[in-house]
Amino acid sequence: MSTLQLTFARQYRKKTTGKLVFVYNVKGTAAQLDEYRDAQGSFLVEDEKGQPLFFTSRYVGEACPLVANHEGDGFYADTTTMDKQAAMVQQYGGNLGQALAAQIAASVTSTRNAGATSQGTPESASKGLGIV
Repeated sequence: MSTLQLTFARQYRKKTTGKLVFVYNVKGTAAQLDEYRDAQGSFLVEDEKGQPLFFTSRYVGEACPLVANHEGDGFYADTTTMDKQAAMVQQYGGNLGQALAAQIAASVTSTRNAGATSQGTPESASKGLGIV
């Protein structure tokens, strides 16, 4: 089975625990989505348009591959790219690690901030910290 795709939809906090939950839309072919629905069973949640949703306590980016586990009875967000980036930051540490972390954070948040600047955010707020 080929990979499904997650796209960030929203986040919320659970009323009972206050724990942050990230909600993603699941995208793929009709056959892939049927396999996902079957694997979710009674835990399946869909949006108002009938599209399946994926819930996680971890932010996995604005978009992320969603892959089936080896048993074929569940799915997980493939965070390989984010894991590699975190390893590089830890590996190099110090000033270089901090610079890498800043670059990664800027690339992760740039998609979200692009919409904010067009909605009246002051120009100075969108200029960043001057990191090269």
